[in-house]
Amino acid sequence: MIHLKGFQKLLSIIYVRNLSRDITLIELQTLLEEFGPIYQIRMGFTYQTRGTAFIVFYNPKHAMNARINLNGKNYRGKYIIALQFNHEYRLNPK
Repeated sequence: MIHLKGFQKLLSIIYVRNLSRDITLIELQTLLEEFGPIYQIRMGFTYQTRGTAFIVFYNPKHAMNARINLNGKNYRGKYIIALQFNHEYRLNPK
């Protein structure tokens, strides 16, 4: 298994929200695999976090491509919101 390190890992993360609340991990993985190999998917399962997920790709270019192509896409009647993980905001929230 390849392990991602440091900055490359941060650039490889996208945050997806406004997913159907009953989407399965397999459905999400199938939706995302077309953009490149996935390192990890973390889906929200609580009442407040259902419909959200963090996805880590092996390659930052694949993550950027997924974000660009997924953002605004209608999937199961909902428009997906895809954002690049912003490590600067996480480290220095204002």
